[in-house]
Amino acid sequence: MRTGQFKRGAAGAAIATALSASAVPAMAQVDATGKDVNVTTDAAESGILVQGTRTKSAILPGESNATGLNLDAVETPRSVSTVSLQMMDQYSLTTIRDLTAVTPGVFTASFYGVDGSVNIRGEYADNYFRGFKRVENQGTYITPIEGALSLEVVRGIASPAYGGGRSGGYVNFDPRGGRAERFKDGQDAFGQIDLSAGTYKMFRGEVEYGTPFRIGDYDAGVDVYYEHLQGSQYFHGIEPRHDLVQVGFATDLPGGWEFQAGGQYYTAEGMQGTTGVNRLTQALVDDGTYTSGTFLAQLVSPGADYITPADIVAAGGVTKYYGASNAYSTLDPATIKEVKLSRRAVVTSDYDFGKAETTTAYFDLSHDVGPGVFKVQGFVDDLNADSYNSYGFAKTLRDQAKEFRVSLTGAVNPAPWFTMNYVGGFGYRHYKADEGYVFARGYMVLDRQDISVGATPDDIFNPVYVSGEPWDQFYHSRVEDFGVFFNGSATLLGTLMLTGGARYDAYDAKSRNTGFVDFAVPTGIDYHDAQDVVSWSASASLKLPWGVVPYVTRGRSFAPETSQGGAVTPGNVSAGTWLSPTKLTEGGIKASLFDDRLFVGLSVYKQQRRQSELLTGNFVGATTRGFEGELRWAVNRHFGLSGVLTRQKTKVSGCSFLVVLPSQFGLDDNSGWGFNYQASTCSFAGYGQGYVDHTQPRWVAGVFANYEMGNGFGMTLGGNYIDKTSGQLPGAPVFSDYVLMRGSAHYDFGRFRVSVNVNNILNERYFIPQRSTETEASAMPGEGRTAILKLTARF
Repeated sequence: MRTGQFKRGAAGAAIATALSASAVPAMAQVDATGKDVNVTTDAAESGILVQGTRTKSAILPGESNATGLNLDAVETPRSVSTVSLQMMDQYSLTTIRDLTAVTPGVFTASFYGVDGSVNIRGEYADNYFRGFKRVENQGTYITPIEGALSLEVVRGIASPAYGGGRSGGYVNFDPRGGRAERFKDGQDAFGQIDLSAGTYKMFRGEVEYGTPFRIGDYDAGVDVYYEHLQGSQYFHGIEPRHDLVQVGFATDLPGGWEFQAGGQYYTAEGMQGTTGVNRLTQALVDDGTYTSGTFLAQLVSPGADYITPADIVAAGGVTKYYGASNAYSTLDPATIKEVKLSRRAVVTSDYDFGKAETTTAYFDLSHDVGPGVFKVQGFVDDLNADSYNSYGFAKTLRDQAKEFRVSLTGAVNPAPWFTMNYVGGFGYRHYKADEGYVFARGYMVLDRQDISVGATPDDIFNPVYVSGEPWDQFYHSRVEDFGVFFNGSATLLGTLMLTGGARYDAYDAKSRNTGFVDFAVPTGIDYHDAQDVVSWSASASLKLPWGVVPYVTRGRSFAPETSQGGAVTPGNVSAGTWLSPTKLTEGGIKASLFDDRLFVGLSVYKQQRRQSELLTGNFVGATTRGFEGELRWAVNRHFGLSGVLTRQKTKVSGCSFLVVLPSQFGLDDNSGWGFNYQASTCSFAGYGQGYVDHTQPRWVAGVFANYEMGNGFGMTLGGNYIDKTSGQLPGAPVFSDYVLMRGSAHYDFGRFRVSVNVNNILNERYFIPQRSTETEASAMPGEGRTAILKLTARF
């Protein structure tokens, strides 16, 4: 049986050029960011031709708000990509991992099989919602992206207008409920129903309706969106499902004020984390050959349903920091055999579960003032989550982010040769986290379960939601931040553009651990630290003829070092190391050519950061260098191409603490699968000064094409090349490079559309490395060929 506790919060209910996106007809009903345009029909979000305002193809970028200044994408001196709703639909982009298909620099290693946040430039990235940073989501729940009108992927540090963020960058989510403002401004009412069915019992139902109306003498609009998903059950024992509701409201107010408000409620379960495959060997990676067998001695007490901490203590512990084995760790030779492991098999049990509930709400109150817009904004994001994994890991998260922001955005043109856009203001952010974890005492083993057989009592470790055992750590942390910011972009003589700004943040942090253990400081004591930091960015670019814009950017920012849910730990607060600096140097060139039908972006960068490792708290530094290329080309109204190309390398300095294979400790693997071996990377020859992060592929590329026949039929076809990856240490298995092909076809007739999407068309067998302490000992298998049939009705 699946067991767990879940409390709801009070907040509520080899390719040289890479080309990857979809092209839709040049005359469409939404712009490149997914925003609607004024049309004379009721249809929406379609690739069909309609009578109305001519706009760009859906693959072409429009304005970018990466700087907070609403600049054109070509003029934004940063590496930024937009992903429209149409692109997500035609490419069947269902999770953030799929963004690799359409965005450079975002290959994401597995975080226990749960796509919560994307990796950008080899680093954890942040999730934003309408420009506000959300509660941390590292492997807690699948971030739903199909409820977005568009996504903006910003690589590198955040603008001073948005506060401190991680060095990799962030993904900004523009919800469908944001359409309410467009209904207020005159867009006709529309509704849409989508029903999707896919392989491995996948089902999705979506319904959306929006309409303009009036409140007395004032225009208003509302939009409501709901989706239910029963996700693909490709992996045995993994049955993800979720429900999502969005509501958006907008109205004019007396005195020239405008008001927007809305929210999103999301509840999910069945997507418990998993390390993927265990007993990792090169033979398993190459051809699926798996070592099956049981151990000479059992850890579990006779007749018990699972292993308790007392059982582990009685056996002398299961975590080893040196080469050691005994009957508890050694496979019985009489039971050892090599078997072919199913591609769908992963570590899981009937005790495993994962549940999450998020409630997100916002409001904007704005007014035109002289040359700008004065805006008061509020935002809250609440997370309640619980999960357990049978190899011994569990967590409970009760986290909330609240933010209040006041800003003035505008433009001035004091002389014909000088123009300036600007945004300035102040904000307050409060982050509360109450989080429990089970992992610190080392009562967990990745390889004890024989996946080819399935879970048994002798490989289920301490299910705390059943056993009632105490949490290893239970953090109670609060972080307050008062910030003042200004960012501006000045254009001189219509050619030289200088963009830059700064932000001052006064942080105040408190943290306490009421759990069983803390390796850094005594438990049960409140620790407090206050720090003032200044972040900045500066860019220079030239607007050359033919729409070519070279640029260079430098910047520095600070980000809190947090746990999986966003807590700052007492040890880091006590030592004053809970804020980490990051530096960015980036140069590139952008171009909008052929009457703005071809967009090209090229960039090179260097990022430096200090970061606390997620599970160990150990500090390491990293320097990432890379090249990114993006091309989006609406060749004509029928045919489009686009693409991505990434080359990157991350060098980690310092010592990381990893779970390692028995063979990396000099043991025969069959003598050590039943223990948990851990070691510092610095204990290996040649690694004392650091190592290259091999979980990130050196090269990622893709090529896609889209064709619209003009009679309602269209199709998309392409693929991505992913270079080889591996663990970090000598002897780690190597995961071969691979190509993932995907495609779709659709047919529009009247107010209906039928479409089919196929992912991994060639049924490629591949593995995704883990991006935590288990990089050496486990990996997530990739999904085989899957397909989705979708019917859309518009009204």
